Amino acid sequence: MRDVPADEYIPKGATLAIKEPYLHMDMTHTPHDTNGNTASLKSRFFILRVDHPADLMILSPCDMLVPLQFRTAHAVDTTATCKERGNAAFVQGRILEAQRW
Repeated sequence: MRDVPADEYIPKGATLAIKEPYLHMDMTHTPHDTNGNTASLKSRFFILRVDHPADLMILSPCDMLVPLQFRTAHAVDTTATCKERGNAAFVQGRILEAQRW
């Protein structure tokens, strides 16, 4: 199996959809000041959890789930252009990117 760069799994700027997200507010962490002293007030930390990798979907730029204001220039590509981009990615060995096109 070949090494796959992290940005091929989740490209920078990708739009993600989470099938079964779990949002948790954690107030157990106590913030520290710059000297390492514990502050008197607790902070809120929000944690978005995904329990299984299959629950995370990388959406194509033209997917109907992507709000219009987040769509990129690729959203207006024709089917032929998408096919060319996918074929080019495949030839360069970027299999995951090729599948997304």
